[in-house]
Amino acid sequence: MKTPKEKILFLINELEGERKKVLEKVIKFLEDKKEFYDEELNLKIGSYLIKKNFPQEEICAGLLQNPKKEILKEIEKLFGEEVFLILNEQKRLKEIVNKSRAEKSEIARQVIISSIEKIEGIIIELTFKLIDLKNSKSKEIAKEVEEIYATLANRLGLEELKKDLLEESFKILNPKKYLEISNFLKMSQEEREKFVKKIIEDVKSELSDEIKDFKIKGREKQIWSMYEKIVKRKVPLNKQKDQFAIRIIVKGIEDCYLVLEKISKKYKILEETLKDYIAHPKENGYQSIHICVLFEKKLLEIQIRTVEMDEFAEEGNAAHWTYKKLKGDKNFEKKTAWFKELLKLKGNKNSLIDNLKINLFQDKIYCYTPKGKALELEKDSTVLDFAYKIHAEIGNHAIGGIVDGKFVPLKTILKNNQTIEIITNKFQRPRRDWMKFVKTSYAKKIISREVKKFEQIPVPRSISIETSKERKIEIPAIMNEFKNHLLTFAKCCNPLPPEDLIGILKSHKRALIHKKGCERIKEAKKHQLEAEWKETFEKPVKIIVEGKDRPGILADILNTLSRKGFKTIEANAKLTGNEHAECYFILSIKTINELKEAIERIKKIEGIFKISLD
Repeated sequence: MKTPKEKILFLINELEGERKKVLEKVIKFLEDKKEFYDEELNLKIGSYLIKKNFPQEEICAGLLQNPKKEILKEIEKLFGEEVFLILNEQKRLKEIVNKSRAEKSEIARQVIISSIEKIEGIIIELTFKLIDLKNSKSKEIAKEVEEIYATLANRLGLEELKKDLLEESFKILNPKKYLEISNFLKMSQEEREKFVKKIIEDVKSELSDEIKDFKIKGREKQIWSMYEKIVKRKVPLNKQKDQFAIRIIVKGIEDCYLVLEKISKKYKILEETLKDYIAHPKENGYQSIHICVLFEKKLLEIQIRTVEMDEFAEEGNAAHWTYKKLKGDKNFEKKTAWFKELLKLKGNKNSLIDNLKINLFQDKIYCYTPKGKALELEKDSTVLDFAYKIHAEIGNHAIGGIVDGKFVPLKTILKNNQTIEIITNKFQRPRRDWMKFVKTSYAKKIISREVKKFEQIPVPRSISIETSKERKIEIPAIMNEFKNHLLTFAKCCNPLPPEDLIGILKSHKRALIHKKGCERIKEAKKHQLEAEWKETFEKPVKIIVEGKDRPGILADILNTLSRKGFKTIEANAKLTGNEHAECYFILSIKTINELKEAIERIKKIEGIFKISLD
């Protein structure tokens, strides 16, 4: 039996070029720093990531995972900033996972997903959990893996990791059933994976003569999944027809039926297994052709569908976790689907979106009570907002808070995953000036009500004015007479380049930019001032895109921008009702002509009905 070190050295020896040199350097580093690591565990993590063909930086981070603080700077110097950042993200997520343990599985998953800043960090943490489970054989860890980690991998589209986490946890939690099903299949997991590859090659050679543009995805039915079918759907082992399955994805509907014809000529379709959900879609809109055939005396399910049908099945109403009846609110599930889209794009190694900041969950934060209960708050909420979230009376009597062990005033803005203890005093009561800094509408409502009780004076609305110096993005317009004013584009006419502009002063600090000839400003001629588009920009520009919510819309916009060489710094999206989505993109754009071209490109994307600037 080979040792973990012998196994990984064999795998590295099979590699070539830069990848091989870098990984050999990491192994040498691990040897020299044995006292700082669980070397055997990390070598197993590295072997798994190499076998699954993960990117070089992620394999390095896996081998170096969970390092002692003393060697972090040395790691950054030897292996680069990207590996260093992945390790920091893994450490941060590990702390969040530990904090979330007291929560129900669904809340814990939401907290973790909302906290992800670098997907590579969660990949390393999930791989660590898989290897840790294999080593420990602990039922407690297996239960945690089943309830939290495997579902987390599923929601993020990390299919291989999800599959392996569930397989390993089932083996430990149900050893007798695992053995029974394994004996029925008469194949190990590795043998089943090889068998699926053989199926794909055989089908590919049959189709490639007549169908030029197609893709085949394959999977072997997992033992845990077969057991689930026995228990939940009462289907005996010998009646399960999808022990192995492939999905053939083509361009158009005509190609689906051509594939069906080719398959039926080469393989025998089993009676009563043909289901045409293209001609007769399911109630939720799902479309595909399903058939079962025999391949080397084993049952094989084949699904045939178009790219659009596949996107719908993966990310639309027929999404896997909806099908499996996992609970979750619609907005969160939609954002998770968008998150998966962006991860797929990042996985394609497009340099223009490699460092894209994914901000889909930026509107919410999760903070904890001292007992470990997670509370969801709006971004930029304060200690006082947190107090009111616990209870109105706690908020009314709050005098300060202890945040991660440090005393802070009520107006302190909270960050994701902090632990807060509220300090109260029975003589405290709500103050008028609290309205100036609280964020949540509930806190404002209670404060307003209580102040009126004591003072009998209406509480004024609080308005915050952002200065131009605070902005990290650039407004692509200017009023030469008032260069330091904060400019905002008018929503009534939504000016876009190259349309002529006019400015309207709103205060001594703010002005509104309209399209020349806008109906709303005809009566305000004396307040009108010249405005124009800037020719060049020093900071990034923000574009807001509204369109019909459909699978792939976020990826389509990013792909369109990157194909023309526009670098996207940040992307976000939210549902706005009526099956519509609002996306924003912060782009590194240098000239007005580039901005015009980006807007024109986005306009051509299916389902887009409005573009505006911020």
